[in-house]
Amino acid sequence: MNGVAKRVILLSIGLFMMSSSVMAQYYSRTRTPVVQPKAARWEFYFKNIVLDYSIEEEKSYSSADDEHLYRSVESFSPMIGGGISGSLYHPNLFSFTVEGVEGITKDDVKTEPSGVATERPEGKSSSEMGYISAEASLFQHKPYGLRYHYNRTSTLRNYDFFSRVRVHTTRHDIYWGVNLDPLVVTVSFNKWREHIEELTRPTWRDESSLETRMAYTPSTYNATRIKHTIEDFTSLQEGSDLLTGTRNVFNFENTLRPYGSEIISMRTSADAYILDSVSGDSEQYSVGESIRVHHARSLDGSYSGRVSRNENDGASNDRFHILGSLSHKLYESLYSSIQVGLHNSEMTDEFGDLVWKNNSFSRGFSESYNKKLPAGARLNLSFGWDVTSTDHESGQTSVNVFDERHRLLNGEKTFLNLLNAEQQSVVVADISGKIIYLEGLDYRVINHGQSLEIERVIAGTIRNGAEVLVDYTAQGTGSEKYESFNRNAAASLSFLDGRVRTYVRSIENESDGTTGSLTFEDISSKIIGAELSGPSFKMGVERQDVGSSYIPYNSVRFFQDYYMNAGKRTQATLSMSQLMADYHELDQNERVYSSVLTCNSQITYDLRASFSVGLYDERGRGIERNYEVYRGGLNWRLGMARVAMTFHYSDSRDDDSIREKKSFSIRFERAL
Repeated sequence: MNGVAKRVILLSIGLFMMSSSVMAQYYSRTRTPVVQPKAARWEFYFKNIVLDYSIEEEKSYSSADDEHLYRSVESFSPMIGGGISGSLYHPNLFSFTVEGVEGITKDDVKTEPSGVATERPEGKSSSEMGYISAEASLFQHKPYGLRYHYNRTSTLRNYDFFSRVRVHTTRHDIYWGVNLDPLVVTVSFNKWREHIEELTRPTWRDESSLETRMAYTPSTYNATRIKHTIEDFTSLQEGSDLLTGTRNVFNFENTLRPYGSEIISMRTSADAYILDSVSGDSEQYSVGESIRVHHARSLDGSYSGRVSRNENDGASNDRFHILGSLSHKLYESLYSSIQVGLHNSEMTDEFGDLVWKNNSFSRGFSESYNKKLPAGARLNLSFGWDVTSTDHESGQTSVNVFDERHRLLNGEKTFLNLLNAEQQSVVVADISGKIIYLEGLDYRVINHGQSLEIERVIAGTIRNGAEVLVDYTAQGTGSEKYESFNRNAAASLSFLDGRVRTYVRSIENESDGTTGSLTFEDISSKIIGAELSGPSFKMGVERQDVGSSYIPYNSVRFFQDYYMNAGKRTQATLSMSQLMADYHELDQNERVYSSVLTCNSQITYDLRASFSVGLYDERGRGIERNYEVYRGGLNWRLGMARVAMTFHYSDSRDDDSIREKKSFSIRFERAL
């Protein structure tokens, strides 16, 4: 081998070693280091330490019941959290993490009742609180994986002397999933125990559920969900009657998209509810199907149907409805829709006799037109019409209605389904049925002849657009046939890219009773308004004329929103509204004022403050009510520590009651 060949070989070996060294350094910096197998590895660590302190004070007075009540709660809660994580042989084979927070809560409760408020708990108490969560994974980087999660939470902190005094909940959650591409299976199990000590009625609840989800995703998408829930409960009702029982709820859902496209989508749902209690047995079954079809490029259809039956101590309620709609979109400006619905409901008593029967047929049509004009202007036109024909038959006995669903929206009227409802029997709760809202403070009941309207109070705790459950009692009306007509039309014209907007709306609700002696309220509402908006404000005025066969009125509403920036770190929003209404036939006036101020400021990089105040005042029509809320907070982060302080003050007053609440809390938290 000559000298040239030797030099070439040595140079090649040197270049290879240099390139290998460079590539090794590159991969060592850009890729995750290789974890060598090991029999077992683990790590213990402290997660954080938390100190909570809070104090609450509430006062109430009711002249109707001659009741005075004062209550204060002082609470102190230290907690510490930690965890352990590790793996067996290799993290890709099996890894686990266990974390938790444990602590103790000490409360000092004082009450000073008078009048009819006699039995109120007070004294000192202490309790443990915290949570534990565990998670493990098997073959996490393989095509087939199994994941297991366990979580336990336990809390004992909830005071509100107007309803619940103490709530103790414990929850266990377990789920595991298997990925067998293209099939994914997830199974979850949770157990929930709740102990509620109300003012006069303690309640115990034990709930457990098992849920399975399966999804298959080849060319045809198919997802199935099956769930079974069992709830055991014991509750002390008014009059010291002990109520115990077991609820069983079965749910089934299936979603299918054939051919893996959006041309057609089908969803099947079924549920069964079985209640076994000392007060009586109850069963409920429901089956429904909904189909969405993309008929053509711009034509879509939606069709649904549901059948349900509810039995309670021999009495039954059967319901059936079918809904269908077709919508068509022409270019980007014209949208048309037609809707048809058939509804049937029938109730019989425990002897099989008819209590009431309701058949209705609805049909409607809507049209909307949206056109962009030159110079940043835009025109919107819409029209809608629907009519419902109802054939109602009932005896002269009263009917109890439970869990009737309604959505409460500002500016829209919400009526109960049955006529001749007793106003004093109306009870409104949240969608879970656990929170009972207060009439006058959260909602109002308005009488419209033989129908009742539910309206949310703007300053109340029911948020705009929320769904609620309504219970009430309605008196039988005999055999009746009537039709309800609803027409609405709207037009708006905006200029300067929406900064200036004018609009007109017309809404008409008419009813025509063809038989019987029903008395309906016909309502026609005409609204005209204008808005002006800019980078830092929005204001407008709106006039509404309501023609009614029961209580006609006209109103004027002014509203203003201001957005302010004091530098780059402070923002404030002020919203104000004033409503003035005149009821000519009743010779009454109504004035409603509301304003909300919210301010957020990033004082420094580590210090953030927030403050809000809300005022609401209503006068007229025999009502005088005002509501004030003040909230504030301070959040300070310094390195690994954080301090948060909040305060709350609210005061509500009407003609015969006063309620005042104050609270302050501070939290210190440091990550370890």
